[in-house]
Amino acid sequence: MNLAQLHYTSAPPGPDGSGFRFTAVSPGVPAALLREAEQLIGYEPPRDAPPRPGPQELAGFPQALSLNVLADGSRLLARSVYTGADYSGRWGNFHAHAVHLPQPAGSGPTVGELPITAWGSPQWAAATPEAGAPALAAVPAPGRLDRAALAAFVAARGPWLAAFFADVRRLGEDPDAPQVVLVEADSEAVARWIMLACSVLPHQRGQWLTFTTYTRRPQLARQQIIGVVPEDGLGLAGQEHRYRVYDATRAAAPAAGEPDVWADTAARIWQAQRQDLVAEVRRLAAGPYDAGPLAALALASDIALPSPGRTAAADWAAGHRDALDGVRLHALALALGRPAGDRDPMEVAAAGRLLAALDGWAPPTVCEPLVALTLTEAVRTGAGGRGRGHKRGKERSRPWGAGGGGKKRRRSGRGKARK
Repeated sequence: MNLAQLHYTSAPPGPDGSGFRFTAVSPGVPAALLREAEQLIGYEPPRDAPPRPGPQELAGFPQALSLNVLADGSRLLARSVYTGADYSGRWGNFHAHAVHLPQPAGSGPTVGELPITAWGSPQWAAATPEAGAPALAAVPAPGRLDRAALAAFVAARGPWLAAFFADVRRLGEDPDAPQVVLVEADSEAVARWIMLACSVLPHQRGQWLTFTTYTRRPQLARQQIIGVVPEDGLGLAGQEHRYRVYDATRAAAPAAGEPDVWADTAARIWQAQRQDLVAEVRRLAAGPYDAGPLAALALASDIALPSPGRTAAADWAAGHRDALDGVRLHALALALGRPAGDRDPMEVAAAGRLLAALDGWAPPTVCEPLVALTLTEAVRTGAGGRGRGHKRGKERSRPWGAGGGGKKRRRSGRGKARK
C-alpha cells in the first residue's frame, strides 16, 4: 500500500484559489486531515535571515523535519524548507512535503524505519511535482549517514548525553514530561540529537516520538523534542517545568535531575561508539529501561562504568547467569574485579550475589575475579578477620567438585600432636 502524500506552498490561482494551499494531494485524503496538517507544516525563516537570499544562502536555511501524531492516532511526517520568492515575486515562500503514516492495524508493533531516518532523504521534494508525486510505500529512504560526523557530534555533546537520555526516557513514560528543547545553529545537529534519542528507545517508541528539527516559535510547538536556532531559545529560560533546554551554542544544559543508571550507561556506550549494544540488549527480553543488561554488556565490552552501573550489572547477571555466553560472562567478572576507587558497599554486595549464583555452575576462571574482590574487600573492611578470609580464599580456589578434606587433615594433625 502506498502512503498518502501532501504538497503545500504558495501557488498561482487554480481551482482551489491562490496563495498558500495544497498543490498536490494523494487521492482519498479526507478534508479533516488536510485542515489538521495545514496547522503543522508551516515555516517561518529565522529572525536574522537575509530578506532576499540567493541560492547559496537558501541552502543554509534550517530544514524543519517534523513528526506529529494526529487526532485519529495516525502520524504525519513532513519536511518544510524555505524557497524564497513565490510565483508573484513575493518573498517568504516555503514548500512542505508531507507523508501520512496511518495507524497500524490491530495491536501489533509498528514496523519499518524510524521517521527520523528520513533526514536528508533524496525522496523529499522541494517543489510540487508536475507529473504527480512518485509513489512511497514507506518512510522516505534514509539519507547518507556520515558516521565520522556523528562520532564527532557525540564526542562534543558527551557531557550532556546522560541527562538528555534521562529526559528522553521521561518523554516515553510520562505524558506530562517537559518538552526537550535543542538549541543548535544547524538543524542537522538537531536531527542528530533525535537520532540518538530514537536509538536508545524501544523501536516502537522511537517511531512515535514526536519532534521538529526547527521552529521559530517553540512556545507554540506541540512536539516532544523541539529544535530552535540560538535567538529563539533565549525566551525559554526560567520555565524548567515546561522545557528542558540544551543550548549547544552557549555550552548550557539544564540542571541534572535524579541519577539514572540506564541513561548514564547508554551515554557511555555511545561515547565508546558501541551503540550496537543498545540494539543487542533487546534480545535479552529486558524492560525498555532496565539498566542491568545494558550495563552488563557494556562492562563485558570493556566500557568503564561507575559503581551504580557495575552494581546493576552484577545484580542482573546474578539473576540471569545463562543470558551471557562464557566469554562475556568471564569479561564481566574481570571488569567487576578490577580495582575501583568509587566502589561502594552496594556494589560489593551485588558482586557477592553474583559469585553465589555462579559458585558451582561456572568454571573457576570466571569466579576467580569475584573471589579476589570479595577477599580484598573483606580484608579492607576487616570483615571476618584475616585468618577467616584467607581460609575462605583457599577453599574457593579449589576445582569445582573437589571434596572438603581440609578439616579432616587438620584433625589428624592435632591427633598426632597429642600423641
